[in-house]
Amino acid sequence: MNRFAEHLHRWHTSGYIQQGTCTLATPDSLCIPRIHNKTAASLAKSVGQTIVIGPSPLPMAGFLVRRAGASTQSLRPRDSETQVFLEDIPVVDANDLEAQLKRAFSYRQAALLNTGELAVCGPTIDRCGLLLACLHHALFVTYLVERLDQGAKLPDENAQLKSLIPLAKPIPFSTLPDDTFPSSLDRAGKALVNLGLVDSVFGNASYRQNDQIRISRTGAPLDDLEKSTVEVSLHTASNTDKKASSELPAHRAIYQQTAARVILHGHPRFSIAASLSNSFNTWPEDVPSIEAAPGSQELGERLAKALQAAPVAMADGHGPFAAGKTFGEALHHLIRLENHCRQQILEKIELSVPR
Repeated sequence: MNRFAEHLHRWHTSGYIQQGTCTLATPDSLCIPRIHNKTAASLAKSVGQTIVIGPSPLPMAGFLVRRAGASTQSLRPRDSETQVFLEDIPVVDANDLEAQLKRAFSYRQAALLNTGELAVCGPTIDRCGLLLACLHHALFVTYLVERLDQGAKLPDENAQLKSLIPLAKPIPFSTLPDDTFPSSLDRAGKALVNLGLVDSVFGNASYRQNDQIRISRTGAPLDDLEKSTVEVSLHTASNTDKKASSELPAHRAIYQQTAARVILHGHPRFSIAASLSNSFNTWPEDVPSIEAAPGSQELGERLAKALQAAPVAMADGHGPFAAGKTFGEALHHLIRLENHCRQQILEKIELSVPR
């Protein structure tokens, strides 16, 4: 299996694209020919970027385009991942694909075909993977929010949602061994990814040891943290801070103002959708909800205050932060919140039937 096929396999197992249907082209060659071969190869050469085009395995992308109407030119998700990496998502006509994608890629790195297929461009195949993860996350969360707040709009919407049935099963509560913290940090990151509480390159994790914080690096894959962490001071900022996760201000504030020894931050989709919905009215009373910009000192201060009285707090549109004495304890609270939101949302969606 060549390196391109390995990436496609990873994207398929992560649920970003359908297996065996995705086209991948670099400026030098058509690496994986499937659908849209000529378009991908020509675009890769003209824009000088790696191009990936393919359908999503879930129906959310197609639903959102059809719900928005034929005249829609872009989707504007409200989750923080989209606002940081994508801003908005151009919708392009598959009948004029090359010209419209070239225009979309002149100001964005991801687009959605009106057929429900996904398209991204980036300087490297790794960047394309990050964009696919972000695009998949954005479409999933946006559809859940729309469905909660507006109900079903399409005659085949409920029938096609059968693909979500596997997601109805609760996330199993996972236990993490009480071993040394460096090993536990790596295990916790893998658990977050494997349980679907975060995509590999998002979220962050840390532990405190005396006056030092060991935290995942910025952009580090959480399922491979063995060599992707950095140690920073609990109290004093330094140049090393630039290598740490962008949420270091939050981790630092939480450790300074609570007795926490570990922190986990995930981007679980159902929890985020619930936090953005205007009609989700069964939010757990013991989980504080906070509004503040990701990565800001304000978010850190608000989280620190909230986590003095609760083990987990939700940054609306961004994701929950869980703090505790062990990674197992923090992971338990993230799973509990996501399972609650998952159950409530799926029950509400099932009741929301077109009349």
